[in-house]
Amino acid sequence: MAKLTDTLQQSITAQAEIVALRRALHQHPELSFQEFDTARTVGERLAQLGYAVRHGVASTGVVADMGCGNTVALSSELGALPIAERSALSWASATPGVMHAFGHDANMACTIAAAKIIAGRLSSGADGKVRIIMQPGAESVARDGKSGARHMIDGGALQGVSAILGLHVDNTLAAGHVGIVMGPSTGTAGGAAEEILYRTACDLLGIESVRKVSRRTWCEGFSDYVSAVPGAYIYLGTKRAGAPSGGHSHTFDIDESALYLGAALLAEAACNFLAAPPLRANSCWHDMPQTICHQHLHYAC
Repeated sequence: MAKLTDTLQQSITAQAEIVALRRALHQHPELSFQEFDTARTVGERLAQLGYAVRHGVASTGVVADMGCGNTVALSSELGALPIAERSALSWASATPGVMHAFGHDANMACTIAAAKIIAGRLSSGADGKVRIIMQPGAESVARDGKSGARHMIDGGALQGVSAILGLHVDNTLAAGHVGIVMGPSTGTAGGAAEEILYRTACDLLGIESVRKVSRRTWCEGFSDYVSAVPGAYIYLGTKRAGAPSGGHSHTFDIDESALYLGAALLAEAACNFLAAPPLRANSCWHDMPQTICHQHLHYAC
């Protein structure tokens, strides 16, 4: 059984690696459905960790699996925006007119770091299966009008998945804080998923660092995923003094200091989902066994 402090320590140790990957991805952005090099980079990282990687899903999408049994997915986005970066940063975009102006570079880096933590535990004999989904076309739709997420679903990305987690950096939240999207009711499988994520975040970070966020438009087509399977979403605080609070800006930037928290929360939450019975359409938090209730969490990973 892993302890919460183990996950945090692993993610703190990985902080420099997370930042380095985020900056490398930031420097070489690609537009929606053209993310060939980005897909190759993340696919190679996941393969090095021992994941079975499938390329070319929905054109440039990547699906990577490890383990067997009850399956939880972590989703992220590959693409950047048609925006010219105005920055003196050494890792500023080297691609004219294209920029990671909404933080997908950071989302990917956190997700891959979480995948690394989980891989170490699955390799040690923990039960369950984790799927990493790297989605193309997050900022646009394909010629047929479908989102990248919908094309990933059509390509089998959610086949066998019992729950899905997503993370997005948020420049309206201070670094060190997270927002967990919570619906109006916990009487559904989606509500149970949100409650598991919220309880995990409170245990991992402290309740004072966790906000319940009223449901709003899901980022990057995540609504397509949760229309198919239960899911829950994290907004990771990355507010930086003097930087625009919104995305899609020529000068968009983030506070990188707390990226390790995103990796830790994704990894810990995935383990808690694997410890729970697969969520059903009529599941609610109170149906979950006491072994995964608040202050009594038993970890599969």
